[in-house]
Amino acid sequence: MQLFEELKNKTKQWEISNYKSDKFSAISEILSFNKESQFLRPPQLQALTTYWYIRTQLNTPTLLDFYKKYFPNPADMLKAFGIDISKNDEILRLLFEGDKFWELVKTDDDFVKKHQLHTLRESLTLDYANYILALAMGAGKTILIGSIIATEFAMAIEYPEDRFIQNALVFAPGTTIIESLKEIAELPFHKVVPQRLYNQFMANLKLTYTRSGEKDIAIESGGLFNLVVTNTEKIMLRRMNKNKSMTEFEFMEKKRQEELVANARLQKLASLPNLGIFSDEAHHTYGIKLGEDLKRVRETINYLHRKKDLVCVVNTTGTPYYKKQTLKDVVFWYGLYEGIQDNILKSLENGIQSYEMSEEALLPNVIELILKDFFEKYGDVKTPDGCKSKIAFYFGKEDSLL
Repeated sequence: MQLFEELKNKTKQWEISNYKSDKFSAISEILSFNKESQFLRPPQLQALTTYWYIRTQLNTPTLLDFYKKYFPNPADMLKAFGIDISKNDEILRLLFEGDKFWELVKTDDDFVKKHQLHTLRESLTLDYANYILALAMGAGKTILIGSIIATEFAMAIEYPEDRFIQNALVFAPGTTIIESLKEIAELPFHKVVPQRLYNQFMANLKLTYTRSGEKDIAIESGGLFNLVVTNTEKIMLRRMNKNKSMTEFEFMEKKRQEELVANARLQKLASLPNLGIFSDEAHHTYGIKLGEDLKRVRETINYLHRKKDLVCVVNTTGTPYYKKQTLKDVVFWYGLYEGIQDNILKSLENGIQSYEMSEEALLPNVIELILKDFFEKYGDVKTPDGCKSKIAFYFGKEDSLL
């Protein structure tokens, strides 16, 4: 059984108990309110419930603690991690040598490569809580992120002395900062946060985003209830490459200026107490390649954790895989098939259209035809919750995008 399957069963039992919590009774009020308001789609509400079960009932465990709790038998744990030990005498032997197996996963590159344990290592080397909520494209990941942050802020207002998120950093995909900020800003928070907490929540909420050309972020150092939306390019740690035309002095000066900008933003974020990070591009934050460093987003998150001890990191993605390996941090999974079965996502049955083109036809002509057809049919169509129709293109090679 996978971790997310085990959690699904536990979360259902918790829901039956009306989200009982001896220490944090307000979470029952918040989740019951969301269930009654029916603003969130069923998978969004299920993901939100799973998240709060982990936060309030399990005390926000790290991944290894998670697996130790639900899979106390080492063999069962490795099976849950997707590791077949039935034909692997080496791993089987190491399991009976205390923590030696886990130490090798963390430190021995050759061992990891030999047994294809890259995703396991990536998850185990994190010393902060890091979770993936996997929802198929179109299931509403940005709204889910906004709802988690809103309910975290509400809990922080209700329990100011406890470890709830009081500031949130959202990594939006690519160049969609404004769109993501707008989607979160337009979220009807009165349908997510109960009236008793809503007014105080709205009075304290401060939404902002990183602007191109500005060296700082327009937030108060050490402030509370900031929701900052950015993309990886504007906030991540980066390495600079020297242009051939640059003198050494020019390169060092440009590097210094770039570092000043990055450091100014990072230092401002690092000043925020009880910081939680949300990534709507989880597949970009994963992946160790032997001989290379972690990707820049993960480096940035690790940097902020070293400075401020993050409450937790929440990732959303529709593709929780790395090199055909399922990422082990998945605590909730709502797939494409489920979305179609629940009539949340559109089925492709009788919906595939072919275009007859000559061999000389260029790709731009095909795209132009598809776009024209799409806007004629769906330009004015909106989903029941007001979202406009969307179109996505998938290409086998990056060259096709040029």
